[in-house]
Amino acid sequence: TGFGVPKSTINKGELVQPPRQLADIRVRTVAGEEWGYEQGARDWSLLVVNSGACAERCRERLYLTRQIRIALGRDADRVSRLLIQLDAADDADFAAFVKEQHPDLELLRADAGELRGLLGQIGDPDPVAEQPIYIVDQRGFVMMRYLARHAGHDTIADMRFLLKYSNEKSP
Repeated sequence: TGFGVPKSTINKGELVQPPRQLADIRVRTVAGEEWGYEQGARDWSLLVVNSGACAERCRERLYLTRQIRIALGRDADRVSRLLIQLDAADDADFAAFVKEQHPDLELLRADAGELRGLLGQIGDPDPVAEQPIYIVDQRGFVMMRYLARHAGHDTIADMRFLLKYSNEKSP
């Protein structure tokens, strides 16, 4: 009947409808090994997608995910950061940049067509051109996104809410 069902939500980001399972595409490590969400993720993840060189906008998104994670304080260890690179272009400068500025960032590879099929469905923003920051839940579902118009505080507020009301993983 719809009675008692809320008509709005309190989240600041956009819900990915329906949530998309990362396991539905082949994701590999930089070394080419198969990667599964349970292998690398802590509890929740902040995901950025890039194609080609990680230029200024990509680096800004990585910086923002690092700052969001730091702002989570004691819960920061429950959040991992992922970058899915859609091509195998090796950039020594980028590797040095990641090692120096983002040592906790997990670098991954995926096929561009598969990833766009997963995250770039009709009505979705382009996962490469707009470079949203995605939130991936504990089970590997991409469930929320933040575009450039969203402030970092929006992501922090939503992450704090999600972390507060979710179970911590057992060691």
